[in-house]
Amino acid sequence: MPKDRSTAPTLVRSDGEFREANLEIRHKYYDGESNLHWHDYYEFEYIKSGSITYQYNGKSYALSAGSAYLVTPADYHNIIAYQAELYNIAFNDAQISRNFLEKIISYNGETIVRLNRQEQKSVEQLLVLLLQDYERDDELSEYAAHHLLETVLVYFLRALPGHEAGKQTHSNAVMQTVAYIHLHFKEKLTLRQVADAVHLTPNYLGELFKTEMRISFSAYLMQTRLVFARSLLQNGSYTVTEAALASGFNSPAYFSERFKKEYGYPPYQEATISAASSFEDR
Repeated sequence: MPKDRSTAPTLVRSDGEFREANLEIRHKYYDGESNLHWHDYYEFEYIKSGSITYQYNGKSYALSAGSAYLVTPADYHNIIAYQAELYNIAFNDAQISRNFLEKIISYNGETIVRLNRQEQKSVEQLLVLLLQDYERDDELSEYAAHHLLETVLVYFLRALPGHEAGKQTHSNAVMQTVAYIHLHFKEKLTLRQVADAVHLTPNYLGELFKTEMRISFSAYLMQTRLVFARSLLQNGSYTVTEAALASGFNSPAYFSERFKKEYGYPPYQEATISAASSFEDR
């Protein structure tokens, strides 16, 4: 049976104006369904009122007022909103400091939270101020918006299950490399290409990456591609070949080999396993 391509995620790119400003903030009322998509930037969304069904990397969540989520370039999602009032913040890695980027990238769980009442009140006040400064569009307001965004992210990061604040442990070059991988892993990507982007030699970057991340560049790239491909298969709208190609694999056969080695079963079984798991959780 052919796959339903209408449910396959599509890329939403930032336009030239967004790339220059590094930031876009919207306060909106939404009642309806968005297309399944992924971004070449980061997106934070807070639900002030109403509710949504949130589909994130092949899984579905019922979220209500006080919930928030963060989407990276390595994720895909969509929402079905029911008379929802939302604050939406789109930003790229140039808008946040290195330590915040590290905390976002290093978290391995699902980036979805529900804030308590006091946290909701504080975050909503910050979002109002953030929107005001964003709309003023002057140098001081840009500076204020940058710090208000990071303060909102502090509340979000603290609310993530199992999140440890900790101290920064990775260099700027390694964090830039991880961010670059998350943005470009769906394309043909080499260590030399990334090294050129961060202005280091490939050998030095490879050694630095493995020392700090405790995994080689190639293994991290492979892991990122496999996780994304698995989520596409869980969504049910991609064939094995389509998931392989969409995740940066040139050979479906090689993808199947790596997938089975990583997860213990062939990729064509993923949709069946995910459906059975969802049924058992009900």
